[in-house]
Amino acid sequence: MWKLLRDYLDDQETEIGLISPKNVLRVAASSVLLEKIGVSGEILMNALLARNELVHIYDYENAQDVLEKIQTIFVPEMKEVERYFDEK
Repeated sequence: MWKLLRDYLDDQETEIGLISPKNVLRVAASSVLLEKIGVSGEILMNALLARNELVHIYDYENAQDVLEKIQTIFVPEMKEVERYFDEK
């Protein structure tokens, strides 16, 4: 998803700077793109952090907590991003 945002920002000639998932999300939030889409930059950033954290979780209960957040919080936000770009 961050690569889709990166490509869109690049097409809009928005200066991204360092190409990294965190930076692309920051630029998308500051350029009001995420607001236009109707998603929370904070939630998308938390999704990215959860993804990075998940590979280091060895405790079943913690993994279940992250899985629940993915299903109930992160996926709906990402579907909004997908819906926005599908309509373009």
